[in-house]
Amino acid sequence: MSLREKATQDVVDAYSSGTERGWHQDRVGGAEFFSSRLEERDELEHRLSSLTEEQLEVVHNADAALIEHAREISQSPVYDEKRAGNFRGKNPPPKEYWWWWLDEIAEGVYPLNVLPEYLRDEAARFRTTRGTAKTQEGHELRP
Repeated sequence: MSLREKATQDVVDAYSSGTERGWHQDRVGGAEFFSSRLEERDELEHRLSSLTEEQLEVVHNADAALIEHAREISQSPVYDEKRAGNFRGKNPPPKEYWWWWLDEIAEGVYPLNVLPEYLRDEAARFRTTRGTAKTQEGHELRP
């Protein structure tokens, strides 16, 4: 394994650590633990094309855990601190960096069509839990 491949594997491992066992609110850190993974997700975004199929599956599973627990994570003090320090100032990250917009995902206002397809169903549940189901484009669905 080359140095670059090892570095990539280390980032995959750091990002996904804890998610393979599922969400544990009583784990040390809980939402804070997941909030601390946002910088690793930034790094992985730049390495996506070099990930193996196995690594990509691990990243997708960890991504799904972030979306699944977007509400808890976005309410954590660590998330607020990272968000204030890293964006929403003069140069916020693009919406394609969805992991920095977990608060909007949890509120059901993040545009689903910007999310990778493998995350859209999980994120869509926040739209229906707010009381009104919406399409991916944000239009309300009428019964």
